[in-house]
Amino acid sequence: GKNEPSYCLDIIVEEKADLLPTLQKELSRRFDLQAKIETQTKDAYVLKISDPEKFKTIPRNTSGKRTYYSRHGEIDQQDMTMKDFADFLESYGIGRLPVVDETRNEEKFDIKFSWQPENPASLTKVLTGMGLTLEKLQRPIDMLVLYNQKSI
Repeated sequence: GKNEPSYCLDIIVEEKADLLPTLQKELSRRFDLQAKIETQTKDAYVLKISDPEKFKTIPRNTSGKRTYYSRHGEIDQQDMTMKDFADFLESYGIGRLPVVDETRNEEKFDIKFSWQPENPASLTKVLTGMGLTLEKLQRPIDMLVLYNQKSI
């Protein structure tokens, strides 16, 4: 509802592996909430190679230098894997669904392009040009579930 309280909790950890334990501790301490990761079957966009010849034309990284520039409608990153690219598409791409990398490709790429965020077809067109496709399918996705021990 409109008048329900909303909370924002910023957590900074040194290692990615520390994030969940730290979050669990903070939620328990501040809000009396438990948190767990639960695998649920959800709609997701699955990133696949649709055209191996076009896929070969994406520049492979030679510098070995990782860069991270991205925003809504634009990416310019070096030394990124297809898993990194799937994460980018999930954050800035075509909707509110998780993006799962199923290209089975481990190479490092330099990816640079822009599109019109208000026109999702423009992103689809760029991906097609790279030999990639996003297919909406059901996949097991790790979800963060919050619950109150007392109400179970």
